[in-house]
Amino acid sequence: MRNTTPRPDAHSDNGAEPTSRLTRRTIVQGAGWTIPVVAVTVATPAAAASAAPTLAFTQNSYSGKACETLSGVQVRRTTDGSTADSGQTVSVTLADGYTFADGSTRYSGTTGSDGTITLPGIKVPAKGGKSVFSASSTTLSASAPVSGTSKPSAFRRDGDGTVSTYSAVPAGSTAIGDSAYLAHNGDLYSGDTLVASGVDKAHWTFNRFGGKAGYHILTYVKGTKGYRRDNDGNVTESTVPSNSTPIGDGIYLAPNGDVYHGGSIVIAGTSSAHWYFNQANSDTASQNVYSYMKDGVAYRRDGDGTVTTYDKVPTGSTAIGDSAYLAPNGDLYSGNTVVASGVDKASWTYNRFGEKAGYHILTYVKGTKGYRRDNDGTVSEFTVASDSTPIGDQIFRSPNGDVYHGETKVLEGTKSAHWYFNQANSDTASQNVYSYTIEPTCA
Repeated sequence: MRNTTPRPDAHSDNGAEPTSRLTRRTIVQGAGWTIPVVAVTVATPAAAASAAPTLAFTQNSYSGKACETLSGVQVRRTTDGSTADSGQTVSVTLADGYTFADGSTRYSGTTGSDGTITLPGIKVPAKGGKSVFSASSTTLSASAPVSGTSKPSAFRRDGDGTVSTYSAVPAGSTAIGDSAYLAHNGDLYSGDTLVASGVDKAHWTFNRFGGKAGYHILTYVKGTKGYRRDNDGNVTESTVPSNSTPIGDGIYLAPNGDVYHGGSIVIAGTSSAHWYFNQANSDTASQNVYSYMKDGVAYRRDGDGTVTTYDKVPTGSTAIGDSAYLAPNGDLYSGNTVVASGVDKASWTYNRFGEKAGYHILTYVKGTKGYRRDNDGTVSEFTVASDSTPIGDQIFRSPNGDVYHGETKVLEGTKSAHWYFNQANSDTASQNVYSYTIEPTCA
């Protein structure tokens, strides 16, 4: 009989091993009509048995826009990879904010004569984002990726009330500076511009001496590398310890408490540290001012290396600003002087327009009272929500995300908020700049 071994290019669509192709012509020629023609059916059941049922979405992937509806999504079941399998129950599950029109996340349907079910409309969440559609039917399963754009969630509001929207910033990002946002996936944005990816931690600084620093400075960490990006896009790289935290313009705090300026240690073994760039002086190396705790003692180090010791500050205190420390018992210090007691939270701000603000500003909270203390010792009091957090010069963020300037609500329902006082401009009401994010909605 003729050899029926398959050719080397023989294949099976169902992924099984190639089988012999017994055709009528093979049998007729090889057997000289000695085998009945019906013998051709011998190989057919074996081939059919090797095919397996399948379940799959009819598209490889899906995409949509925030708050809009994806229509016509289908799942198909077959008996063998091609033959429709009708009358079978298929269940589909949604996740990550994607829902069916009725708000549910699970739908079951029975396959029609073509083996498919068509899902009800699927609503893309306001935050958009990536997810996976999952389907199951008896022992079969299938999935397909989906992505959706987000409603705007990142904004900037200046003191005049003008609001800028940054649509490219993903929902869930954190405001870290003036028009600066760090996304969950490590993407770092300056406005709508992606300036770095894979970022672990980031810090924003304003430097009014733009000739040297370029005004808006982003300092960030990726693994064991620290980066400084100025306003012109120039990036400087330094080697820093893993898991370091950027705390200023090219300044990093290592997990062991060492403080680095670029790749050089400037202070070793701190338990807390604060940095700021002295906006009042000229463009010199003496700008960098460090206040820190080390071995239970409070210190201040200026850019020339001169160190001042504050021996009245208790062990365990936290450096929060230039010569400003919050003790474990709630005492707030300016140098060696207690300026407030019973403080829950405190923030320090430098305001170079001293005629109005007194330069060094302490804003703090005690229960439901917020306070602002200027450099002359003048204290203003405000009623604030309990457990509010001071984030700037008499700026308070309440637990529900509302942001207050004194007792005046300026932002509502933020998910994150950053404030800074625009040191570049004159002494006007437009100084207060807020960058913030919200939870987008489909309202």
